[in-house]
Amino acid sequence: MSKPTDDVRASNRALALLEYERGNPILRSLPRALFVELTRRCNLSCEMCRTNDPAFNSQTMTASLFDRIARELFPTAELVDLRGWGESLILPDFADRVATVAEYGCEMRVVTNLSFRRPEVLRILARHGAHIGRLDGWCYSGGNVQTSCGLLAQTR
Repeated sequence: MSKPTDDVRASNRALALLEYERGNPILRSLPRALFVELTRRCNLSCEMCRTNDPAFNSQTMTASLFDRIARELFPTAELVDLRGWGESLILPDFADRVATVAEYGCEMRVVTNLSFRRPEVLRILARHGAHIGRLDGWCYSGGNVQTSCGLLAQTR
């Protein structure tokens, strides 16, 4: 993989602006921000956002699809948001995903419920300067009070 340069991103940004100003319905520019939905798996089961359908909970992006997205879109992307309808930070290969985004020099963002015990994942994100957003909220599910920080949560 050749490292992208700021010039590549600046050229793509200029092209995107030009296409927008012209009202082009078909774009040659590539996305500047990517929201990569890694998984629907979650360690919580809040009624407000979860379904108990096993098919829903088993949906996780394959490594080959992630690698293809990285090759094709990360060189011009300025921001990559690694998230999912679930909790991406519980994925066993999440650190590899973070390393790939970092290799391409993209700004990184994640949203998490912070209700897991993987401090090494948070250290990796901090080391790469990721922006970490926390989903705050309380929900009542199956007789258990759950919070995004996991203090009162019963996790799966």
